[in-house]
Amino acid sequence: MTYSLLGEEDDISVSYLQNLNNNIFDVEYQIFNLDEFQLSLQKLLYKDSFIKLRFDSIERLSYVISAKIKDKDIHLLNDMQIGMLKQDFFEKLFNAEYSNFEKMDTINNADERGEIDQYYIFEADTLKEIIIKSNGDIPLDL
Repeated sequence: MTYSLLGEEDDISVSYLQNLNNNIFDVEYQIFNLDEFQLSLQKLLYKDSFIKLRFDSIERLSYVISAKIKDKDIHLLNDMQIGMLKQDFFEKLFNAEYSNFEKMDTINNADERGEIDQYYIFEADTLKEIIIKSNGDIPLDL
């Protein structure tokens, strides 16, 4: 399974997500100067959804640290979207028989390193919400 339906693991930036989604997001920024580096957080907001990113000033890459996606206007990889049928979701994402998953309402996809969890939540055989949580999430105002 892919690391994230938002994009490749390395460098999911604000500009990448804005371009993918026709600039629908409002963006909030916070920058913290720490001892040896600068911590930059960005939060993209759209209706009932958000995507929170952390920019690594040393590696010069952005990473998703948390998200809640509830709006079908947000574009995901492989033409995935909120509101799609569970059967289509499993066929696209897992190349798997739907019958193996039809009784599941929530799927948890964790990465190999244990750094990020993605929860795909279904209601009435329709993808209702995607929640992304990571151990890199920073509980600040943003």
